[in-house]
Amino acid sequence: MRLARVLRSWTAASAVLAIAAALSAAVVAASPLTTTPANTRWTGVSNNNNIHNADASLANGAQHAFVWGGDAQDDALQRPRGTDQKAVQWDKYSMVLAGKRTFLFSVEFHPWRLPVPGMWRDVLDKIKAAGFNCLSIYTHWGLMQPLPDPASLTFDHMHDLARFLDLAHEVGLFVIVRPGPYINAETTAGGLAPWTTRLNATLRTNATEFEQAWTPYLSAVADIVRPRQLVWDGEVPGRGISGGSVIGIQADNEYHAGPTRDAYIKSLVQFYKDRGVWLVTYNDIGQQNSFVDIVDLWGLDSYPLGFDCSHPEKWQQIPDDYLARHERTNPNEPFIIPEWQGGSYDPFGGEGYGACAELTGPAFTTLATEAMLAQRVTWLSFYMGFGGTNWGSLPAPDVYTSYDYAAPISESRQLTPKYGAVKALAHLIRSFPDLAQTERVSVDKRKNGLMVTELRNPETNAGFYFIRHTDAPSREETRYQLTINTSQGEQTIPRAAGKLTLKGRTSQIICTDRTLPGDHHLLYTTASLFFAGAIDGIDILVMYADPDAGPLETVFAHPPAAAGASRRASSKAARITVRSEPEQTEFVFDTQGMPDGPDGEEVTWLYFDLGSAPLLLVYANYKAVDRLQANIIASGPIEGFANFWDLGAQETVLSHLSAPGLVRSASYSDDGTELRFEGQTNTSTLLKFVGRQSVKSVTWNGSPVPVLEDGPIKTVGLPGLTDAVAKWEPPSLKDLEWVYADSLPELQTDFPVDEYLTPANKTAADTTNPYFQDHLVQTQGQVLFASEYGFHGNFILWRGAFDVNAERRDSFAGIELHIEGGRFFAYSVWLNGRFLGSAFGDKAHGAVQKVFSFDQGLLAENNSLVIVQDHTGIEMEYGDLPIGVRNDEASLWSISTDKYEAVKLPRGIISYNFVPKQKQKEQKKQNESRTSPAGVAKDDEVQVSWHLAGNYRGEHSPDRIRSNLNEGGLFAERQGWHLPGFNGSDSWERRAPTEGIGRGWTRGTPGIGFFRTELALDVPERETSDISLAFVLPPIIKRGSRSEEARRPTYRALLYVNGWQFGKYVPALGPQHVFPVPQGILDYAGTNSVGLALWALEEGEEHGRLAEPLRLEVVARWNGAPGAGRDAIVPNNPTWADLRQDHAA
Repeated sequence: MRLARVLRSWTAASAVLAIAAALSAAVVAASPLTTTPANTRWTGVSNNNNIHNADASLANGAQHAFVWGGDAQDDALQRPRGTDQKAVQWDKYSMVLAGKRTFLFSVEFHPWRLPVPGMWRDVLDKIKAAGFNCLSIYTHWGLMQPLPDPASLTFDHMHDLARFLDLAHEVGLFVIVRPGPYINAETTAGGLAPWTTRLNATLRTNATEFEQAWTPYLSAVADIVRPRQLVWDGEVPGRGISGGSVIGIQADNEYHAGPTRDAYIKSLVQFYKDRGVWLVTYNDIGQQNSFVDIVDLWGLDSYPLGFDCSHPEKWQQIPDDYLARHERTNPNEPFIIPEWQGGSYDPFGGEGYGACAELTGPAFTTLATEAMLAQRVTWLSFYMGFGGTNWGSLPAPDVYTSYDYAAPISESRQLTPKYGAVKALAHLIRSFPDLAQTERVSVDKRKNGLMVTELRNPETNAGFYFIRHTDAPSREETRYQLTINTSQGEQTIPRAAGKLTLKGRTSQIICTDRTLPGDHHLLYTTASLFFAGAIDGIDILVMYADPDAGPLETVFAHPPAAAGASRRASSKAARITVRSEPEQTEFVFDTQGMPDGPDGEEVTWLYFDLGSAPLLLVYANYKAVDRLQANIIASGPIEGFANFWDLGAQETVLSHLSAPGLVRSASYSDDGTELRFEGQTNTSTLLKFVGRQSVKSVTWNGSPVPVLEDGPIKTVGLPGLTDAVAKWEPPSLKDLEWVYADSLPELQTDFPVDEYLTPANKTAADTTNPYFQDHLVQTQGQVLFASEYGFHGNFILWRGAFDVNAERRDSFAGIELHIEGGRFFAYSVWLNGRFLGSAFGDKAHGAVQKVFSFDQGLLAENNSLVIVQDHTGIEMEYGDLPIGVRNDEASLWSISTDKYEAVKLPRGIISYNFVPKQKQKEQKKQNESRTSPAGVAKDDEVQVSWHLAGNYRGEHSPDRIRSNLNEGGLFAERQGWHLPGFNGSDSWERRAPTEGIGRGWTRGTPGIGFFRTELALDVPERETSDISLAFVLPPIIKRGSRSEEARRPTYRALLYVNGWQFGKYVPALGPQHVFPVPQGILDYAGTNSVGLALWALEEGEEHGRLAEPLRLEVVARWNGAPGAGRDAIVPNNPTWADLRQDHAA
């Protein structure tokens, strides 16, 4: 957009004929309001959101007196059980916070998936700027308490819950805390502390031992939450507020009702109440009505499209029966969806988050969410808002390192197209507080395939018409007319010849009877609404549409008392027509030819100077919504709540960027003459805005910027990237010096087992795991489950020693192993240093049974068997059968199905048997049968003594920052080769990952090697810019013919950055090969340790080396620091000296 064309029609009074003064007349006194819509007349509708004592009913013919403002009557609202606090109350419509009716529009964010506290504000700012007013968070017991000893609980660093809640309060977001103890979240053990798998108790029941386990953790959480709850003195709505912004806590997560489970949820609820946490909520896994009568507030989770991103063009139907179910289940509470599909997780072998973003993109997000609004939802939380990273062994078997989730904010903190969609929804909800209190008047499923739902506010009579195709996946385009009920009677739209158009997979909301603060009364508009409100005395409507939407009608009603006055308006704007009638003024904007890109005028600003009540109409191409912003201005008399809309803040700045970017926040100087924007741009651009007319100067990120156009609508020029930031590139990793060492010395016959490995010496008397009693377990009475020894993730190494006398050595042809590691896991086997083979799990099987043959003469008197297994996470627990175990496979386990606990499903050796020669053929037939019974009786004369290795010191890991879930049992990990400051590599071989593992003639032989280098970074202008980086491994070979897929290498690799495991790369499965690593894990002004553990599972050099060099690339670069630079981003990466030097290796 050229500078000379930044404004259409505000400067000259002659550009617009004055509309009669009556257009801005004050609202007439309220009078009784009939609720029969066709007969209602506009009588001065208020959009005041204070709760009053009027009866809210839409019964036919019912009437009520309209009452302005006021406190809620005690008998009109409900509050949490067992408390007389009034800060958090509700009725059947919505939440009432500090006396203010509030639509909670929320997103999910897990602080521990962004383990850099200095980065949290950046994400919260972006959530706030999108228009959300609430946040839902999980805390992760498994990360926070590595040991049964309560003294191991930590609330530091990424677990600093107090810091996070205080920050959310400062930014202006309410918070729902969800501490579990079970959280699901696609994380290992569903967030339960892994050591609880050893308890002699059924988890997630009121079993004493389990309750004793979670009590210290939830007590600590409650102690942090209690003083940070919202507090209100119960007097004037929106005043007398103190405390923090926490409005509730959730009891457990997505469970099924049952006697022991009911008792468990009751104990959690009472536990919180006893500790002064008032509101306890619950989110049902579906429509099962679990625990409705136990908790204060109940909601159902909903993911209409499911989690299969392999066919992103394929949609499912959007449920339209939720409201009916809600009214049968908990009709006296608001309709709540605590988890609403904001994206999808993706498994190994999946299509990647690009496909998930397509599946759950802006079209689905808008249509499906508006379908929920049509069902009177008033508390909805997108899961996720920001997904983050599954670093270390955080993932459950269903997911890989990235937890991007196709969320509105990507893993690398970039705004996606979905961000614009949720922003438009959030701003609409904020602009129409009437949505927080509606009744459904009708649902009309028409013959033309459309579904029209009418909602109406029983107090203000504001109406909302939701139009979509009954068949939500339909791509049909339908033209239609609609008869709406308004304060001036029925109106058939569009008025002009022609019809409205609804494209496939889109929806439309027609809003009626909204009085703007300057008393202009919107009767209706056929455009989509982004913002309705006032700024410094100017009433504003911001509307958007497709460029080919046709004429957009926007009609204002005149107060009846002034209906006889003459009124006309016109505009020189090329595409605007203004028609005035005695009781209405109609603005028709023709979208035909609307420019469709940043080089044209995506946004048309039409300013009507009407004296005491000016009016601004803004028409935008729908693509421009991504760059429209209506930032809340922190204000108000209540200390600590100045950033909360309708509690403190009551003022907005409207702006539009002409290029991609973000207006993070806006504020005024004390005298109101300077407007201070904070945000991010990556190119020089224009910012057009409407703020206080007193503004004389503008700053951007603290620096003055030129005002190019003055007046009611101002334009300023914003800087782009500096040359230093625009041209900076990270060092080439292939040019660095890499060093290499073997990481599988356990294959050596003389390896000092007792010095480096843990004895696997537990027996039946030492375990309560029910699976050990199963007939499938054949381990000579030894417990070979890794969690029984305190090892809960990543690589697990097993080393068995056994003797075979000379007479027996030639009688065995192989060994049968049944190993469990979780879906998509793998394992490799060596006998006396000789590689026998590998086995691979898949999406349906977390255990693999296979016979490994060996040659005659390989056995000796003293033998060692080494098994290296992957561990893809502990199962999440949310059903009667372990995830990954189908009903038709359940019979393989002899445990009664009512005692299944998926979380206790073992990771380790289920059985082992030496195969006699005569049985070899029979067993080879079973190689492909991954769930078959053990079949061959073991030879009891061959006794095996086992040792194992997991992460360094297991649950007693000295790393309290990264936790015991960061590392695994590789020799390299246990020795700390991946840690910053490790200095034992001077004697290592100089070798890059592209040269592969092994030595000399053993190149291409399966094994494990570790590569390490040092990377110096000096990112320019770190205090004023934001550069996101990612490590890039060789691309995944795309699916195609079998020959193409056969080219996929089978090796697996772990990427370590400054001691943090930030990438698990599985090229045989994919899809991930790009691994974002945030600043704070990477030291942008120092030396970084980069490590790569490479596991070759098959013969061949291609299976033991990178086909291309590892790269570090820029994902995005912006002018403007993360979080506006308010929080220091300080690396917290404990070194080798911190974690290994003073400990036995």
